[in-house]
Amino acid sequence: MVKRSEKREERKRERKYLLVALAGQPNVGKSTVFNVLTGLSQHVGNWPGKTVEKKEGIYEKDNLIMRIVDLPGTYSLSSFSEEERIARDFILREKPDVIALIVNGAALERSLYLLSELLLLGPPVVLAVNMLDVAEAQGINIDVKALRDSLGIPVVPMVASKNRGIRELVQEIENLTEKKTF
Repeated sequence: MVKRSEKREERKRERKYLLVALAGQPNVGKSTVFNVLTGLSQHVGNWPGKTVEKKEGIYEKDNLIMRIVDLPGTYSLSSFSEEERIARDFILREKPDVIALIVNGAALERSLYLLSELLLLGPPVVLAVNMLDVAEAQGINIDVKALRDSLGIPVVPMVASKNRGIRELVQEIENLTEKKTF
């Protein structure tokens, strides 16, 4: 007969732990995604030796546990600003399992430079095209499949403020770490 403690230990071994970095420009809904995923399971402080706020939280689903770090909003990783240095250094030093780049669907072209920089750093990237409701209200229609095919990375359509696309984002993050195709 298997003891309860043995079953608990077996479940712990089956758990999958991931480090996920949320990246993106200011005002693209990155913190909304972070708050939806982590709820009250978050810690807010400062990056060591910096005045820039550091937000970190946990998302749990079944045996998946994601430690999510909300990187400072930045337009690039060129390290001209403190935010850029913090984001770049975190990715290079901590080596997240996945980077989720949150972009504003109404201004997608503004985020392509940051995307190109992130793709060069190594960790797999999933592109979350957020604020699609705003884009559609402006007459902008984004062909997610064409974008996915052109970039060769997973692309998730989202309206984070309405909790749309969150589940799909989590699934794509998990898929990337299992080397599944999208």
